[in-house]
Amino acid sequence: MEEAKAVRKGEEIDIDRLRTYLKGQPDLPDGEIDVAQFPAGSSNLTYLIRLGEEEFVLRRPPFGNTVKSAHDMQREFDVLTKLSAVYEPAPRPLLFCKDQSVIGSEFYLMERRQGLIIRGKIPNGGNASVNERAKPNDHDPEIPGTHNSETSVRSPHISKGSTEAPRTLEN
Repeated sequence: MEEAKAVRKGEEIDIDRLRTYLKGQPDLPDGEIDVAQFPAGSSNLTYLIRLGEEEFVLRRPPFGNTVKSAHDMQREFDVLTKLSAVYEPAPRPLLFCKDQSVIGSEFYLMERRQGLIIRGKIPNGGNASVNERAKPNDHDPEIPGTHNSETSVRSPHISKGSTEAPRTLEN
């Protein structure tokens, strides 16, 4: 599992505003807030949020983002919400915030799951890329329960056609 590190310069979020916002959410624990950042990734920024003893993950678009459709947090939240309902290993999104005054952009918070992060190639000797293995209607025996996910995660926010699922899985 990749460990979070200090937040990169220029990618800080306003901890006081985030704390105030999160304290107003009924299903989250009270406690001191600590923010770290996961250093890898190819697009959206991913932070580790500690609230007291519990850990969560916050996702937001990159700073300076001018192409909303390329970093649509609502769409990512909706897909993950539907996926987590049918695929137990997927983390469950907890809240979506449209109020850009909180941290400078829309964001969502999800539960933290410990485990393997797949970037590009399937581990354990697999040689297929994520794009090759995430084609709709392909059954993947190594990831049980995903063969029908393409139809179970449809929503009005997903309208990019057959390339949307592989792109979402890569980000």
